[in-house]
Formats: sequence, structure tokens, C-alpha cells
Amino acid sequence: MNWIERAQRVAHFQRGSTAIEYTLMLGLIVAAALGAISLLGQDVAAVFDLAQSSLPDGC
Repeated sequence: MNWIERAQRVAHFQRGSTAIEYTLMLGLIVAAALGAISLLGQDVAAVFDLAQSSLPDGC
């Protein structure tokens, strides 16, 4: 095996590793976003309810 074949194998292996790393990072970002939405969702809804009740009828 010459050095060109070795370089090609290393490059192919690194591309596969990068795809897996990006997939894991995306999964963590989605999990964090869902957690934040579930934790903050009720508070945000309460703020909008308060704002709505503060407006006069017909606005």
C-alpha cells in the first residue's frame, strides 16, 4: 500500500466520523431546544395571557 492509498483511507474514515459527530451534535441541540421549550412554554403563555387581559376588548 502506497502513501496515496493510505491518505485516501484516512480521508474516507474522517468523513464518516465527521458525519456521526454532526448527527450527535444535532441530536443534542434538538434535545436542548425541546427541553427549553417545555420549561419556558408555560411562562411564555402566562405572559401572553397577561398582555391579552391588559388590552381593552375589541383590540
